[in-house]
Amino acid sequence: MLEELFSVSGETSRLAIAEQAAALDGQVLDPTVRAFVLALANDGIDSDIDWIQTIATVVAKKAPAEWTDDDHDRFRQELVQQVASFQRLVALHADRRVAGVGSDAMRLTVTRADGSEYVRLVGVDRAHRDAGENVLDDALARLTDLIGSPARAQQTLLALLGERLLPAPEQDAPTEERRQHGL
Repeated sequence: MLEELFSVSGETSRLAIAEQAAALDGQVLDPTVRAFVLALANDGIDSDIDWIQTIATVVAKKAPAEWTDDDHDRFRQELVQQVASFQRLVALHADRRVAGVGSDAMRLTVTRADGSEYVRLVGVDRAHRDAGENVLDDALARLTDLIGSPARAQQTLLALLGERLLPAPEQDAPTEERRQHGL
């Protein structure tokens, strides 16, 4: 199981994982993710086997000694998801420290239909939050009147903002028309 954790996380040592997890102490609100992070950060366990069994118990919500084959399969799937959440949190907090962004920061990933992605750390400073929320509420109300659905209005604004976050598509990228004409 230790090899699975290292493989999924991309790390090569228990110490590296534990240090990353310890840096998130007190920063994780989601109870499931917090339990996973605390298990990763637990440096009071002497052996790697006991450490990974603790993590496996947290992830599977059942001690490995009690697992069935189905439990082991679920553990593998859940481990991938938990590690991905952990890695996103580590990246968000690292980005926040570098950028000096306040506690209202988010790490957003926008993916185009072609699979290209753009990741950006965004935040709202406290001085502009109220004004921004007022403008957003007005825009949502106007768009809801036009579209007829508050949920669709929110999705439309989110999609439009997402497009604006993305850099312009490569001008030199071959289009279908260019490919057909060998350009």
